[in-house]
Amino acid sequence: MASAPAYRIETERCVLRCFELTDARALHALVHANRAHLAPWLAWAREEPRSLAEHLELVRAFRQRFDGDSDYAYALLERERGLLLGSVALHPIPDEPLAATLGYWIAHEHAGRGLATEAVSAVVRSAFEAHRLARVEIHCDASNARSRALADRLGFHLDAELRGRGHAPGEARAVHSLLAAEYPESPAVSRVATAHDALGDVLFEPPAPRRSGFR
Repeated sequence: MASAPAYRIETERCVLRCFELTDARALHALVHANRAHLAPWLAWAREEPRSLAEHLELVRAFRQRFDGDSDYAYALLERERGLLLGSVALHPIPDEPLAATLGYWIAHEHAGRGLATEAVSAVVRSAFEAHRLARVEIHCDASNARSRALADRLGFHLDAELRGRGHAPGEARAVHSLLAAEYPESPAVSRVATAHDALGDVLFEPPAPRRSGFR
């Protein structure tokens, strides 16, 4: 993947930024409070509860991989108050320099408000407009209706349901993809988002309003 990631992305209601060490305490509390909500869908959540020290090491690893251009985990924050809501991550696919998978989770108390769609849309924009990827994939358990609906809302196509390969035992894995040639038609394109690189330079901005046929 191109080594020009967005270190900070702002949407109408969210901020996505590279994790900082000071996020460890908030991440620790949020994951503990949402373990039952996340465990059916995410294998790592079933390894909880971790200690605060373990979450600090996890955040250190997030930061090291981000700075090293090997993986991009974003802290998902509420823009108004700065509360940690969850995370969105872009994971390069080994041996495919122009492809990545996209993962995300949001705390139970903040679900159902469109925040996940807003945040994931912004990272989809970053994947195609900053990293210049050729393909982005979303993998989720076949029975995870919310994740599948989000992929559909953003114009991803269902490629396959792989039996016995889900995150939960016995689950099928649904694989959705969006290609660079399809991206201009994705609803993500019209989402309001501004992204900055590590130096604060703008990588992309909100799309220009579409003009009507009248002048």
